Amino acid sequence: MKIKIKTDTASIAIFDPGRMSHRKDDSDDWWSDPWVELSEVNSGNMALIGVPEDGAYEIFIDSQCNGNSECVECLVACESGELWVGPGESLPAEGLCLS
Repeated sequence: MKIKIKTDTASIAIFDPGRMSHRKDDSDDWWSDPWVELSEVNSGNMALIGVPEDGAYEIFIDSQCNGNSECVECLVACESGELWVGPGESLPAEGLCLS
């Protein structure tokens, strides 16, 4: 599957909205703290991938990387059955959440 994403934070977020709803009342930059981000990643709640710069990207979602050097593999828990792939600024915060 191929999707287009535009980011203003040079990042791509992957998460189950239900597993990230606890962050909806945090500040909009909560994930810029490396320890907080790492805690969410290590818990399987999200993946946050830095890209070279702000702008538009085409993302190819596949089940296997097959050794492709431009590929990112991640493990994200998806209890709700809904997995969000979008710009980092779409992470829940400031009272907003996708679920």
